[in-house]
Amino acid sequence: MIQIIRLKNGEDIIGQVASGLDEYEIEQPMSVSVEHRGRESGLVMDHWLPVQLVDVNKTVIKKEDVLTTFIPNKEFTEYYEHTVERLDRLLRVRKEVEEMSDDQISEIMEDLLDNNKMKLLLNILI
Repeated sequence: MIQIIRLKNGEDIIGQVASGLDEYEIEQPMSVSVEHRGRESGLVMDHWLPVQLVDVNKTVIKKEDVLTTFIPNKEFTEYYEHTVERLDRLLRVRKEVEEMSDDQISEIMEDLLDNNKMKLLLNILI
């Protein structure tokens, strides 16, 4: 179940939470905070774990470190799910690019340049 966990230090973490006897296991944990800019304020979510350094985006938090847990509303749950999906997609693409050879990257860049040249030519002709 997707829940928000408020830690005793004031941090809020949202994620897929499973409760154990003495701990919470949280998959895809994201920090949640409110950012104020003048009279405006907005919600900010970011990875809670350094996802570039871990194989599994999952953590365990001792219940003694938790102040409270609560279930977010439907809109915020959907926002969280959408954000996790987008960030996972970006991380997968980043990993794929890192695994490419220089020749593969050059080929993709050439294709992009050729595609842009074709668009420019079509715009000129039209």
